[in-house]
Amino acid sequence: MIQSRRPIIAIDGPAGAGKSTVAKRLAKKLNYIYIDTGAMYRAVTLKAMQAGLDLTDQPAVEKLASRVELRFLSGQVGRVRCDGQDVTEQIRTPEVSRNVSAHVANYSGVRKALVAQQQALGAPGGVVMEGRDITTVVFPDAEIKIYLDASQEERAKRRFEELKAQDREQPFAQLLADLKRRDEEDRNRPGGALVRVPDALKVNSTRLTVDKVIKMIIRKIKKQEREQVIMTWFYTTGYILSSLWLRIFHRLKAYWQKQLPSQGGFILASNHASMLDPTALGVAAWPRELYFMARSTLFRPRWFGWLLHMVHARPVTRGKGPEQDWDLFVKLVRAGKALLVFPEGTRTEDGKLQRGKSGFGRLAHKCQAPVYPAYIQGSYAAWPKSGKYRCGRPVSVYFGPEVPLGDLLEQPGEKKILRQISGRTMEAIAALEAEVRANQATGAQTPPGG
Repeated sequence: MIQSRRPIIAIDGPAGAGKSTVAKRLAKKLNYIYIDTGAMYRAVTLKAMQAGLDLTDQPAVEKLASRVELRFLSGQVGRVRCDGQDVTEQIRTPEVSRNVSAHVANYSGVRKALVAQQQALGAPGGVVMEGRDITTVVFPDAEIKIYLDASQEERAKRRFEELKAQDREQPFAQLLADLKRRDEEDRNRPGGALVRVPDALKVNSTRLTVDKVIKMIIRKIKKQEREQVIMTWFYTTGYILSSLWLRIFHRLKAYWQKQLPSQGGFILASNHASMLDPTALGVAAWPRELYFMARSTLFRPRWFGWLLHMVHARPVTRGKGPEQDWDLFVKLVRAGKALLVFPEGTRTEDGKLQRGKSGFGRLAHKCQAPVYPAYIQGSYAAWPKSGKYRCGRPVSVYFGPEVPLGDLLEQPGEKKILRQISGRTMEAIAALEAEVRANQATGAQTPPGG
């Protein structure tokens, strides 16, 4: 089984809430890499200043940002390297502070370049990342999301004490006014505005010490880890039992599994002829664990819904059409999971391929992930939609190469494009079926394109 990586811990919140302090100490305690997104913007500002660029020249600064390489290393919490050089102290000067907020941080091209770097740095997991939009833009699918807040008066007080300790004391009233203005700006920015996402743990640090905040976050991490262990146990047990049943009573065989990626999120699109299909595909795709859709009505008995959740089933509501909320499934794919989908929408009446639904196209377009076709043969004879389960009928599963959808996924999600995505996917499944039958006619088992 593929081992799950350490989680991404994403911390958002207003200025002065203690995000940096909490993130640094949390990273040190967990031996994670601490990624200070604010330091990245400061590093680009410093680099531009050193290069003698006019900081009001947006294209020039954006071009520089696209070339800069930033690194945060494990065991060196709070240290940032820019193109191989440690710039931790240099980026904290008043001049850099003025220029980063007045110019560099407001440039969309800089933001795009740094978000891409942040996502690349955090993708392996085992990182603590803090900022203003980490849970909404950079890592909306982070395993652990925290929204750290505190009252404006408390945050202004902390800033007042910090400046006083540095012999840079400023009037409290001015600091409070500046903080209120900053909050308003952060919540109304055209891109990357400060928002608390519904699934983030809200922590109000007004009356809490840093140690208590960290303990709350670690409790959440440990709870999630326990849930993951239980889910893995259920899925593995389900795989073993299902594999024995299908291989003994249906002589299940799987072909061309190497077509599927060993890691990363993708959609597995298959024909749908029988109640056996999700189980057979799940066994055939092992060691990739498949998440799949199930009617929301099946989840109503809470105990049965819990069992379905443990084996990676997720609810969908039939009949919603374009109104169907795909966010949950988009998050799964973006988090590196493999999602099983039946483009036909329901089981076939006669075992033959049907037309793909536009809903599949909508989901694939939202996920912006690779789609791989699968063809399951024999399941209709084993358990037809209108008939009884027939033990002993052989079942086989075949996997094909990635469906070429890149040109369609790059276009706006109009109805015409969504229908084309579904149509092209069903064409790939049909082509896979034809190749399977051609191989069987000649007695070969050559994979597609092989």
